[in-house]
Amino acid sequence: MLRTCFLSAVALATSAAFAIPTLTIQSPASNDFLGRTGSLRFLITEAAVQHRVRVRITNNANPLLSFTFQEIFNPDSDNRINGTINLNFNQTTPEGLYTAVVSVTAGGTYPDQTINNLTIDVNNPRFLDSNPISGSYVRGTVPIFLEIQEGNVDVWKVQVNGQDIPNNTDTTNTVNVLWDTTAIETDGSQSISINVKDLALNEANKSITVTLDRVVPTIQVVAPTGSTVRAGATIPVSIRIADQFNGSVSSNAVVVTARRMDNTLIQRITRLSSSNSGTNLNWTGRIQKTAVLPSQFKLVVTAVDRAGNPAVSQEVVVNRN
Repeated sequence: MLRTCFLSAVALATSAAFAIPTLTIQSPASNDFLGRTGSLRFLITEAAVQHRVRVRITNNANPLLSFTFQEIFNPDSDNRINGTINLNFNQTTPEGLYTAVVSVTAGGTYPDQTINNLTIDVNNPRFLDSNPISGSYVRGTVPIFLEIQEGNVDVWKVQVNGQDIPNNTDTTNTVNVLWDTTAIETDGSQSISINVKDLALNEANKSITVTLDRVVPTIQVVAPTGSTVRAGATIPVSIRIADQFNGSVSSNAVVVTARRMDNTLIQRITRLSSSNSGTNLNWTGRIQKTAVLPSQFKLVVTAVDRAGNPAVSQEVVVNRN
């Protein structure tokens, strides 16, 4: 009985002594992507002693270009090494296809393991043309459009005020999403955020701040007020446009015309000056005394704010004597 137990113990010890260590590369795999902060994850079993793990990454097109990373690992109480080696690159690293060879030394040398066709991509995606632009005013259904300069897009995502909107993610190089603003209760500042990640986990973010404006501006003709003006005199024109936000009306979108009573055009009034006062735009112009005017005509004013809300046009009849 004692001899049987002794032989069993010897057999177990011998089996443990001759257990074959195994190396498993967990990531990356062949055809994967590596960014500026990649890593090699591996598992070594039956590791009774300290192991040195080395990764040599060589450019496929230029074998003289290579990078070497290595570390020493100690096994745990279960004779396992669950290890990670950081594979860090920078933006000067040439992008393209590489081959990684993993070597392990522990008294003896394991057979090398090869990871083929790793793509190193160290540059963040870049944003090109976009719409809307920060500082703009919007209403209704807003097209969110963005071009992405990136050869290996993994996914992009659009959010408004930190929340998802319908159809807000894809893998293309063009962001093209429609944002319906009708569900937003209050006008004012809104934040559009766009995040893009590539297959190497490089990412870029863009934030666009816009003002939601669904209120129609109002027009007040300050002068002339409809009283009779002297024939041959210069006629001052003063218009006030009120809207809900400072600067939300552009003077370029204010059109003042002199028209006959049948609405045919006499002339467009040239702007002399414009200024913002709070939420008001003050617009001034004049009708030159040399203008050929009938004894009765009307001044017609239209305006559209920066969000595209059209004001109700205003008319003032002017009599000349």
